[in-house]
Amino acid sequence: MNTLFNLRLLVKKSYILLVGRHLYRINPNIMLLILIILCIINLQVIFTILLIGDVVILQSNETKKLLAHLYNEVSKEMFGVGTTLLKVTIENEIITFQAKHRRSPRSTALEGEVPGLKQEVDFQLSLLYKKKLLQKLQEQTELSIDVVLRDFDARTQWAFTNIILK
Repeated sequence: MNTLFNLRLLVKKSYILLVGRHLYRINPNIMLLILIILCIINLQVIFTILLIGDVVILQSNETKKLLAHLYNEVSKEMFGVGTTLLKVTIENEIITFQAKHRRSPRSTALEGEVPGLKQEVDFQLSLLYKKKLLQKLQEQTELSIDVVLRDFDARTQWAFTNIILK
């Protein structure tokens, strides 16, 4: 398997290299040297490097696993269970989480008795989810986040969360 690079290298004073949970500040010459070495040793890993502002994200399975883990941690903290399905994508300056959440028995009971209140509770929980996810990402990564956007459909339990980076 060949190493695949999708690279847009811009001239900057330094870059932050995010690999899994580790962050490194690197000057452009060192960054270029790292890329050349990776090509020479022909790693058996396919990944994409994206430059977003002054942040370099190694779009590897490890990075996606870390982001999915953080998303699932928030779900477990708030609802006691993780998601049933979770997909993380990174495109340009947007990280997207596509998640199918578990339906809570309490939520089903509330929906049958007081549907308006259930809708308000879902809305407030979605706002709280965004806040907690933003806090967790800021604590555990040094991503420069502009905004967290989230849409949740209570009927199907699908949630799409977009993180727009600065």
